[in-house]
Amino acid sequence: MTTQSDKALVVLIHGIASGRATMWPLAWWAQRAGFETKCFGYASCFRDIQHHGNRFRNFLFELRNQQRWSEIHIVAHSLGGIVTRHALANEPEGCPEFVKRVVMLGTPQKGSPNASWFSRRGLWFVKSLAQVSNHSTSFVNQLPNIEGPQIGTIAGSYDFVIPIESGHVEGEVDYIRPFSGHNGLLVRPKVAKLVVRFLKNGQFS
Repeated sequence: MTTQSDKALVVLIHGIASGRATMWPLAWWAQRAGFETKCFGYASCFRDIQHHGNRFRNFLFELRNQQRWSEIHIVAHSLGGIVTRHALANEPEGCPEFVKRVVMLGTPQKGSPNASWFSRRGLWFVKSLAQVSNHSTSFVNQLPNIEGPQIGTIAGSYDFVIPIESGHVEGEVDYIRPFSGHNGLLVRPKVAKLVVRFLKNGQFS
């Protein structure tokens, strides 16, 4: 029988039209800092956010049931942050108590005009794309807030995918805009160090 250790697990979740491999650089930095890591993959273009969020929530509980870690942290990029929000704000239970810290990078918290444009022009079949449009009634703009874990948000200073005003999320305890584009957030050492710092201390500074 496995026993719970004092180690924390970091679960990483990728963005749209992407895969687990894109999170490997950040996973490497987390491992280097002493964390164990798992990367969650999902077919972002073929099902809606509710489906992915429910799967992700089940995945987190399966990991917790292994009793190998004292707590779980999450690092999410882009759409992965919205999937995380749905998973952790799942009603009526709310956020699992074992999720302690969440870092979101380049996440369209209030939607993206690019998602709106592409969802109307040829990519209408990508359900999750329309759900993160910047329309006031879109799925992302109806999501409840996450209560419980410490949330840190990172927005690239020249991210042309996510508007500046969409980088913030209600309840965040820290926010930072390093020099980076949207996908550059995944590979820049400076960003990785910020992520690790938040996972350890609950703040970027």
